[in-house]
Amino acid sequence: MLVRLSVRRKLVGIAWIGVAITCAVGAIAVRALGEVQAANRRAAVAVDVAVLAAHEREVLQDVRATLYGALGSTFVPSRDGVQLRRTMAAAVADLRETQRVLAADLRGLGMSESGVELPGSDAFMQHATLLADDRARGRPVRRSDVAAFETMAGAIAAQILSNQALLQQRADTARAQARRVERQARFDLLTAVAAAVVALVGLGTLLARSILHRLQEMRATAERLTGGDLEARIAVSGSDELAALGGAFNETAESIGRLLARVEADAEKDGFARELADALEMADSEADVHEVVQHAMAKLAPGRPMELLLSDSSRAHLQRAAANVGAPAPSCPVEQPYSCVAVRRAQPVVFPSSEALSACPKLRGRPEGDLSACCIPVSFMGRSLGVLHATATNGTEWSQEEVDRLGALASQAGTRIGTVRSFERTQLQAATDGLTGLLNRRSIETRVRRLVTSRTPFAFILADLDHFKALNDTYGHEAGDRALKMFAALLRKHVREDDLTARLGGEEFVVVLPNATVDGAVQLLERLRAEVGAASAGDAPAFTASFGVSASSAGESFDEILCVADAALYRAKDEGRDRVVIAGPDEEAEARLRRPQRVGGDVADRHLDAAAGNGVPALHAVAADDDPMQDILL
Repeated sequence: MLVRLSVRRKLVGIAWIGVAITCAVGAIAVRALGEVQAANRRAAVAVDVAVLAAHEREVLQDVRATLYGALGSTFVPSRDGVQLRRTMAAAVADLRETQRVLAADLRGLGMSESGVELPGSDAFMQHATLLADDRARGRPVRRSDVAAFETMAGAIAAQILSNQALLQQRADTARAQARRVERQARFDLLTAVAAAVVALVGLGTLLARSILHRLQEMRATAERLTGGDLEARIAVSGSDELAALGGAFNETAESIGRLLARVEADAEKDGFARELADALEMADSEADVHEVVQHAMAKLAPGRPMELLLSDSSRAHLQRAAANVGAPAPSCPVEQPYSCVAVRRAQPVVFPSSEALSACPKLRGRPEGDLSACCIPVSFMGRSLGVLHATATNGTEWSQEEVDRLGALASQAGTRIGTVRSFERTQLQAATDGLTGLLNRRSIETRVRRLVTSRTPFAFILADLDHFKALNDTYGHEAGDRALKMFAALLRKHVREDDLTARLGGEEFVVVLPNATVDGAVQLLERLRAEVGAASAGDAPAFTASFGVSASSAGESFDEILCVADAALYRAKDEGRDRVVIAGPDEEAEARLRRPQRVGGDVADRHLDAAAGNGVPALHAVAADDDPMQDILL
């Protein structure tokens, strides 16, 4: 029963026990004090009784002395009679009062009056009073009366001495009894106090041992917990404060366990995020990013259907870019980015069941049946790129940790894809001509340099739109720009995928055909020339183009080959334009002897710049100077 009590109730119980013991000790002390006081009073009264007995003797002696004085010769009745009567009356009254007080004290002590009476005291006092009265009246006193008085006085004196000895003995006995009572009272009081102290100390010790034992268990459990044993718990029994403390300790241990689990999960999450960030940082192209995302899916959720849907260049359609390895792709039928609710809301969306009223309609009717899904938007700098779509069995509860990890994958993937696309777009802008989309001069020089370095044979074509300056002056620059765009589109149409097309500047274009002969280049150009002649540039008249063709063996560098092709183009212009001319020995020799430099788009404006000394046509140099991408490294 005591074990089930709370510590507070145990302490209150001990306090009440202490109060009870204190009251008991107090009662014993009060009783002992009363006994001691009673014994002391009895001893004091006994002493007073002995004193009264002695006083009786003194009164008797006074009576005898007074009477014998009256019998003397000096007594004069007329003079001393009144005083004699008074003295004798006072003595008689004092003796009687002493006897009365003595009797009362004896009764108060509970002692018997037998043995201490004065049986002849009344007769003695009466006889003495009569003798004194006779003497006061002057009557003669007989000798026999005096002898009788003396006899009575002697008997009373002897009785008083006997009584005094008896009362003194009783007084001594009372004092001894008082001392015994005092000693016994002191002993009883000390015994009661000792018993109370022992009882309180015993109860306190039992309670302290009970509390200390449980506290030691708590301490041992706490040391196990701090030592790394997260399963350490206190065995809770009862409903007292220590049990509550143990329960609170266990709850704290549970909280610590959950906190450490979250910390470990966060550390794992951060480790995954860092590993993912490192992997994505090494992805140089969007295809590399897709591969990293695919591997991350397999590590993040093995066997779970998951796919990355990204919008195409038109941003009007979603296409699968990556899917979890070892799991069937969810095959979300969403076609457009903003048809996805996660993209519209720009936040993760979880659907526990595809049959729920609020579930995404595109989750219903799938071959795998009812399912749950989590959709995470993929974006870059606020612009939507697509969605990360994952599915699970119907009714799956997606934890916040799972959603956060998928969100981290979607966020980092979106950031890297957006960065790669921006970088590729920047590279494309730096490597291409802004008007036509073809390679610019710096890019074509770099590509040709690589072909020359790798000793890859190629055919080199230099093209120029005929009378382009007149077209610009007559119809405006917008018409000229449309003509340039149309010619660039025709070039792309007729060349192979690996062929290189570039705009050098103005109306000049370069086409490089790797692993192609000059004859093959001429066939391509004849088809192109025919289509150019039939093309229309909007409200501008049809235009034509002239072509100079050179083999890669005509020079050791881009500039040398360009000079040879430029010489062939010069001859095509000179022969009437709208034609293809293959550079021969004469053009090669002319290229070595002359360093032509264009200053206009017409053959008539072509002239030599002897001071140039660089072997590059002037128009090419002007185009390079005007190229805004000239200083961007490729």
